Amino acid sequence: MNELLLPEAVLELLKKLNDSGYDAYIVGGCVRDLVMDIKPHDYDITTSATPEEVHEVLRDYYIIDTGIKHGTVTVMYDGEPYEITTFRADSPTYSDHRHPDTVTYSKTVEEDLIRRDFTVNAMAYSPATGLVDLHGGLEDISNKIIRCVGNPDTRFNEDALRILRCIRFAGKLHFTIEQATEEALFRQAPLLDYISSERIMSEFSQILLCDDIENILMKYRDIFTQFIPELKDLFDYDQHSRYHLYDLWTHTCMVTAGVRPYLPLRFAALLHDIGKPECKTVSEDGYWHYHGHNMASADKARIILKRLTAPNNLIQEVIPLIENHDRRLFTDKSIRKTYNIMGSRESMDNLVELMKADNDTKNLETLSFYNDEYYEHIKVVLDAEDTQLLTVHDLAINGDDLTSRGLTGKDIGKALQKALNGVLEGLVDNDKQELLKFLNLSD
Repeated sequence: MNELLLPEAVLELLKKLNDSGYDAYIVGGCVRDLVMDIKPHDYDITTSATPEEVHEVLRDYYIIDTGIKHGTVTVMYDGEPYEITTFRADSPTYSDHRHPDTVTYSKTVEEDLIRRDFTVNAMAYSPATGLVDLHGGLEDISNKIIRCVGNPDTRFNEDALRILRCIRFAGKLHFTIEQATEEALFRQAPLLDYISSERIMSEFSQILLCDDIENILMKYRDIFTQFIPELKDLFDYDQHSRYHLYDLWTHTCMVTAGVRPYLPLRFAALLHDIGKPECKTVSEDGYWHYHGHNMASADKARIILKRLTAPNNLIQEVIPLIENHDRRLFTDKSIRKTYNIMGSRESMDNLVELMKADNDTKNLETLSFYNDEYYEHIKVVLDAEDTQLLTVHDLAINGDDLTSRGLTGKDIGKALQKALNGVLEGLVDNDKQELLKFLNLSD
């Protein structure tokens, strides 16, 4: 293998450790990325030096004891952080299925690499010694395979988060998960109950952004129900509708893949029909209908996202998308009103993208009006210079104007909404005096 090109800072840190008599390598994901001609996001260094010895060798640099319990310090070099960890030999027991019960230092890189998760992440490199690949990582990269180091059940039992990391690596790198490793994923999936919701949210969010998300969701659905059990209600659910071609889970996977890899859109797509089964009614002709499923889905999505400790700004963006995904935007007025609800052009564009992904997987023979002209008309209305695309904040009157005329509390909000609807429907101009007259509040 050709020599790997390392940044000057990394070369300098490795050299200083080597010159002081210690072995030192870059390790893990940065080696994998360099082998694949991908620029690493960061560089991790592993060394035979203890944290105290690293402090001594690199005493001219600012050092933070970020993970001293596990032998890790962070060295600041030209303003950039570099993690340096002492070779480790973890204990054979991981009581919390996340961290080793004890950590002991090792003197060989071989012992350090054998405890790592996947072969593609279990390689080390130093300009002094070249590539250290004891577990076939280079071959697995060549064959595009994700494989556990050693026994996969043991690796997942040690750290259950590796279950999601395995799926993420395969999706991100467009690799296939090796059969024994994949079988262990499903066997050990219940161990995800030991993992914090914050960690699960972080990994699952990255999985949702993978290019092949449709197949990932279809293939590993039983793993994802470990932390979103509500998804089970969608599996193999025949919608008994003239408007649908696929069962509810297949439809959901297709819609999720149909929106761009923007996390609020992907979450909205995944959960847009999560409340649908509970809204089922049966008409006289035998077809099933799901009136109000948008609001039921939004309510369940809010519960799910909070349980996953999703950031509030993500929840605030996802919920309106789900609440409004079933609107039909046939008229200029309906488009303007929906824009008002969404509150911005960006949010409106996201909603239309979700709507299109949703509609594209339906039976377009019975829903033939969802054609190119339909979406072109929405765009024309949104782009037109003379279109009134307003929210309450854009009105020529505000709460102070109404308070000075005797309105209080909820009546102020109701009056502003009435005024906005009047402007959107073309009943009144967005002019202060005209709006006050429209509300029977003129001087």
